[in-house]
Formats: sequence, C-alpha cells, structure tokens
Amino acid sequence: MKEEIKVIKISENEYLVGNNTTTLINPNIILVEAIGDQTDELALAQKEVCDTLVAQVEGKINYLIDLNQCGKNSKKARATWIKINNQKKTLFVALYGLHPVAKVLATFIMGASGKKNFKFFSRREEALVWLIQMNGTINDD
Repeated sequence: MKEEIKVIKISENEYLVGNNTTTLINPNIILVEAIGDQTDELALAQKEVCDTLVAQVEGKINYLIDLNQCGKNSKKARATWIKINNQKKTLFVALYGLHPVAKVLATFIMGASGKKNFKFFSRREEALVWLIQMNGTINDD
C-alpha cells in the first residue's frame, strides 16, 4: 500500500513534506531538513517541492541538507536525491550532520552521483559558509 505524504505550503519559500522541512533560505540555497526514514513516496514528494522552489530561482541552485535527524533512506529515495543533484540547475550540495547515519548516507550519495559538487560537514555553519564561498567562484552560464 502506498504511503500518502502530506505536503503543506507554509509560505512562498517554505514547505512541510511529511516530517521534512524544505525552505528557500537564500536567493539560491534550498535547505532540506530530513527527519526520519525517507521512503519512496516521501522522496518523490520532496523532489516535487524542490522542483517548485527551483522554478522560483533564476540561475543555479544550491542545496543545504540537514541529516542530523535523518533515518534510513530507501533505494528509490537515494536514487531521487541523485536525480536532484544531477539536474542542470543544481550547482553545489552541502550535507551536514553528526548522526552516524548521516555520514554513511552522505558518502553513499556522493559516490553514487559521480559528480564532485558534494561536500559533507559536521555543522550547518561550516556547510553554509562553503556554499556561499563556492557560489561566488562559479560562473553561472
């Protein structure tokens, strides 16, 4: 039986997707706070919300992903994150978290994507600084 994922629009720039919060926190940074297990259905709903926020942005987009409270990711959820990373408008992805699962998940996604635009951090502040620094070094074609 398919799980029904509730998506609530909190504002133009913020959505609740299941237990995840997804927010456009900067003109080109989407923060995803992943909470609990990331199922197939949740990942697909999450991608739709990310696509909606990306459509609001001119140029490239960066992702800041909080894995501190993230649980297991289904195979399809991991594949969905890789698809998001491989989209033409995705520039950089900074993942962060102190939870042991966070590092394992980040390492898997970074390796499976085949792209070099990922970096893992322990703390949000470090991840955000990196995104801002990297964004300034990229020519947005």
